[in-house]
Amino acid sequence: MKRLFILLALLFAVLSAGIYANRGMLRKFEYQLPKHAPDLAKMVTTPTAADPAPLIVVQSYDFTPWIKTLYIQKDFSAVEREVERLLNLARGGDRNSMNILDRLLEALSEDYVKTVSKMKVSEILSTLNEWCDKSAGSHVPFLVRGGFYVHYAWEARGYSFAQNVSKVGWKLFMKRLKLAEEDLEESYRLNKNNPYSSCYMMTVALGQNRPYKDKEKYFQRAMASDPGNLNACFIKLNYLQPRWGGSTEQMLDFAEECRKDALRHPALYLIIPETHSEIESAFWLAAGKDKPAEAKYLSQDNVWKDIEGAYQIYFSTFPNDLRNRFRYVQIATQAKKPDAALDQMKELLKFNLVGIATGNWITAFYESGTYAYSIGKYEDAAALYQRTVELDPTEPSYFAGLGAAYWILWTAHESRVEYLDKSKMAFENSLKLDPNYAYSKNYLTNYVEKGYEKIGKPKGG
Repeated sequence: MKRLFILLALLFAVLSAGIYANRGMLRKFEYQLPKHAPDLAKMVTTPTAADPAPLIVVQSYDFTPWIKTLYIQKDFSAVEREVERLLNLARGGDRNSMNILDRLLEALSEDYVKTVSKMKVSEILSTLNEWCDKSAGSHVPFLVRGGFYVHYAWEARGYSFAQNVSKVGWKLFMKRLKLAEEDLEESYRLNKNNPYSSCYMMTVALGQNRPYKDKEKYFQRAMASDPGNLNACFIKLNYLQPRWGGSTEQMLDFAEECRKDALRHPALYLIIPETHSEIESAFWLAAGKDKPAEAKYLSQDNVWKDIEGAYQIYFSTFPNDLRNRFRYVQIATQAKKPDAALDQMKELLKFNLVGIATGNWITAFYESGTYAYSIGKYEDAAALYQRTVELDPTEPSYFAGLGAAYWILWTAHESRVEYLDKSKMAFENSLKLDPNYAYSKNYLTNYVEKGYEKIGKPKGG
């Protein structure tokens, strides 16, 4: 019966995507600045020595010691103090602390624990049970154990379509969600000012196929705890999607609510681009595709202006949010707006990302360099390729791109011999990594060395 319900929900999702998406496309989006936001014409987003990028701290925050503190040392009070510290800062509007807390709670309650602690699930649960027994008056252990059960439930179910889940998977999924519910409700009872228990409960209610009013109850509870809570809004946006029985029209209505609330809580502007991105996904699902051939919805002028406007205001308030700057690049690329993506990548050149960049970030620098090269912006290409090799000096193609960019710059400015020198050095570094890399061998022999001959400088500089 449950499987039939889910299949019907999926059918409704497909129909909803087709019915509502076209209505959403006709909307006209308007903006107001948050009252405290600066004049966008005078907006400065360049980080300075006096204005360090907060998300550098988020990305470099080491979660591993806290996993060891909890699961190996069993210093429960230390973990409770850290969660409470971050929670107080986050509720006070510190977006950096909010990001840290988000990731810390995830790190303490998912597969990463097994990787770091080398413990079995039974051993992890034994530690969490001991913590809940010893700290029965604290909301933190129940929050972490509840979060663990949520992840553990989805591990049993898997992330495939509902019709592909086994009977055993469904049974374990529901059993573990019920255990999560008990812990999360206890955490909320002990501290109603912590929005995370209610955020987790929104996910639990979604998995249990509970009615909309139940999910909305937990959403309202989370927002009462923290009126600007972005997590709760992202989860609500998820359950408003057509695949969960919602519609694109409901998603757009919710984005409008967030736009109004963003005047007081500007982090909520992020809901707007994510709404449009998820609507694009609804079109793929309606067409029976996993990914788009082209983003017809996102690339529409009114939709893209809405996305761009939301990010512009958001970055005026949070200029150093690196993760969402890269997210902007992703959405711009998806929307076939390569110039917008390139402009944002040039902004990201102003940040020190060594030691904190992910593989996707590095790829974004390389691909942006390649795009800049293709449209004749060779100085931009060289700068982007340079950042790429700084972040990952192990890939010969990255150095090859850098060498090619500097070669072109030298051909346009032959008096700038340093361009030729940099080209030579880049190709040589490429060949150190792969002596048979044909592109670099060809450029070095047939172009760079002949360039030195042309200016009468000995080969090899």
